[in-house]
Amino acid sequence: AATSALGELVKANPIYAKDVLPTLLEAAKDKEWSVRDAATSALRELVKANPHPAFLPTLLEAAKDKEWSVRD
Repeated sequence: AATSALGELVKANPIYAKDVLPTLLEAAKDKEWSVRDAATSALRELVKANPHPAFLPTLLEAAKDKEWSVRD
């Protein structure tokens, strides 16, 4: 829930992206698929607003995740 809320915060107020980004990148590596899913969803939203190479390694890893919802 917290990861989803961070994503919504950034979507509503992109100015918070630099503060939230480290947490989302870490959450994208979480052992729980639902946390990874929420983090990568939030990162996808950030990429739409601000394409930056810092997102690439994490999103490439997400594309190989065993859970389809994380890969989607």
